[in-house]
Amino acid sequence: MTSLSGQFLQVEKKIRQMAVAKMQQKMDHAAEMTMKAADKSRNYDDVTGNLYKSTAIGTYYNGSLQSIHYAPGPEPTRVTLAAGERYNLEKYYRSSFSFKDSGRRPFKGEYGEGGEYGPNAAWDELVSREHNKGKYDATWQMLLVAGVDYAKFVEVKRGHDVITSLREYLVRYFRSM
Repeated sequence: MTSLSGQFLQVEKKIRQMAVAKMQQKMDHAAEMTMKAADKSRNYDDVTGNLYKSTAIGTYYNGSLQSIHYAPGPEPTRVTLAAGERYNLEKYYRSSFSFKDSGRRPFKGEYGEGGEYGPNAAWDELVSREHNKGKYDATWQMLLVAGVDYAKFVEVKRGHDVITSLREYLVRYFRSM
């Protein structure tokens, strides 16, 4: 028979497990809501779809990755373009319009080495964060990323909102809880 203190420890452990599970549900819900908002807040046209599809949120508990939530929508049309490389398909990501019908030349990559696949770039970014646990890690964390290497270029140099409004959405979401 277990002592009274042993029984209390078992109850405490069960309560902690329930609290962790409930908090994970809240984190997952916040991440899903943010990813749904990603499509509405996007103010740029994505040629291959990799920039948009590299947007993701990872949830962490004690520095360990618990879940990844990706931007919704179809898969990218191809890997990213390298600087100077021209797009080689008829239609851009999520476009019903063929640029060939307009007589325009296809988009030419402006930054980076190319060859990245958006969802994989997001996964790499989020998993690498797990292995770089720092002394400032909180019990629960969410990390919002745009994993392709040219995401900052698009946001800073082109003035497009890649993940800034999503970060603000997350802050508002948790303040309203």
